[in-house]
Amino acid sequence: MSPPPPRRGLPLAALAFALTNLVAAAASAQPAAPPTPSVVDPSNETARRYFEAGVAAMQRDDWAEAVNAFENSDRLRRTASVSLNLGIARHRLGRLLEARSALNEFLANATPAQHAQHDGEVGRLVAEIGRRVGRIRLTELRPSASTVTIDGQPAVFNDAREVSVNPGPHRLRAEAEGFVTREETVPVAEGATREVGLALVPVAAIAPAAAARAPAAEPASGSIVTRWWFWTGIAVVAAGVTVGVVAATRPDTVTVTVPPSTTGRVLQGIQGGGLSW
Repeated sequence: MSPPPPRRGLPLAALAFALTNLVAAAASAQPAAPPTPSVVDPSNETARRYFEAGVAAMQRDDWAEAVNAFENSDRLRRTASVSLNLGIARHRLGRLLEARSALNEFLANATPAQHAQHDGEVGRLVAEIGRRVGRIRLTELRPSASTVTIDGQPAVFNDAREVSVNPGPHRLRAEAEGFVTREETVPVAEGATREVGLALVPVAAIAPAAAARAPAAEPASGSIVTRWWFWTGIAVVAAGVTVGVVAATRPDTVTVTVPPSTTGRVLQGIQGGGLSW
């Protein structure tokens, strides 16, 4: 029996395994790729600076500047912290409805830690705002399809035909096609409800009423009695008659005879403003 032939190489399976290990080792020897650097969002950075400016304004009681800064921050990046501070600043300015909106934004977006820290104060402010805001109630609106605005903004009435407003004067405007637009200023006290009726007048009803109130026609312009000089002349004649009557009836009237040689000097004295020359 002849011996087995000598082995000239590794089996195929062993060779594949060895190559796999070699590739893995080479891969592990390669240096790790550097981490991707974080990209700073410029809008977030700007929002942060606005937020810090708002906090600084609150510390010096400049509530108008604080509202402006927080609103700019909120437009770039809305966070619960911005909403909370914006609501507090608006509340201090008496912008109650806008303050309540910002505080509700805080309640919707706050973290559990923020809820635990601020919910009590936010709830107190929201309840106070509810007691202080005023309301406008429509008792009448004709035609019913009229467009109503309050301070230039569309008025959104609830089922009771009421709309909440900040205390103070508000400009109401109602208009409809074919009707005369109505506009008036309505003061609303804090916590009060102001009832308003808006009944528009049809444009077609205005022309007959205006014609009925038109004044009577004046005399023709060519009539002599309408000329200014006619009445002035009458007044002058009347004045002359009166002077003549008075002069004729005065008992102390004296007739003066002026010699012919002095006539020129008398006339000069009259023309100079009097008889004393």
